[in-house]
Amino acid sequence: MRIQEGPEAKSTTVKMTPLTACVIKQNRGLAQLLLDRGMNPLDNAALYMAVVLDAEDMIRFLIRAFVHRYFSGERSFGTMALISAICADQYHIVDLLIDVVGLSTTLNSRWRKNTE
Repeated sequence: MRIQEGPEAKSTTVKMTPLTACVIKQNRGLAQLLLDRGMNPLDNAALYMAVVLDAEDMIRFLIRAFVHRYFSGERSFGTMALISAICADQYHIVDLLIDVVGLSTTLNSRWRKNTE
């Protein structure tokens, strides 16, 4: 699946995963079923798609599932979603993703101050 944002944006290829399909359909119940059956919540494609669709409930859901399994974090999870949210000026989404992506508390505090 290719996503293009804005008139001058480059095309981005998004890997279609079962969780990505759940995000597109806004089906948290099916996403939970997949996770309960062992699907890995470390799914950058699903999180990226949730950001592109500005699906805040799905973003929160995916973050909770990720943190539940990877409580110490995982390198590179959420980076593309964060970049997409920054480029789209989605401050509320950036705020949700900052902790997950693992930016320092100093940067986190500065971000929140600058957006208030």
